[in-house]
Amino acid sequence: MLVVEVERASACADCGLCAAPERCAYLLEVDGRGLSVAVGDVVLLSMPAVDLVKASTLAYLVPLLLFGVGLAMMHVAGGGHPGWTALGGAAGLVAGFRGAQLLERRLCRKGHFKIKAVSQCSA
Repeated sequence: MLVVEVERASACADCGLCAAPERCAYLLEVDGRGLSVAVGDVVLLSMPAVDLVKASTLAYLVPLLLFGVGLAMMHVAGGGHPGWTALGGAAGLVAGFRGAQLLERRLCRKGHFKIKAVSQCSA
């Protein structure tokens, strides 16, 4: 296993939604069998398409579904009042993001998302 630092500078540059510092990076443990790399080397990471689809579904569909469930539940429970409906939608969305985060961690621990270092790149 390799521990790589993934920098998301291009994705984070103009977003402004989080309080991340300018240099947004995180550590990731990946399969590096067959590679001879040293600290500081740049590597190319790969993920099977099926795992990418699973991760995308988890990140986008789960919060969206729970948003809809929260809207519907509070619409009925709140007698159709728009304030209660909006509150239910917001609560469902927050629960969906948190649930997706917890599920992602669990699936990663079980090896469902297979990210692999496939080659060494020139810096």
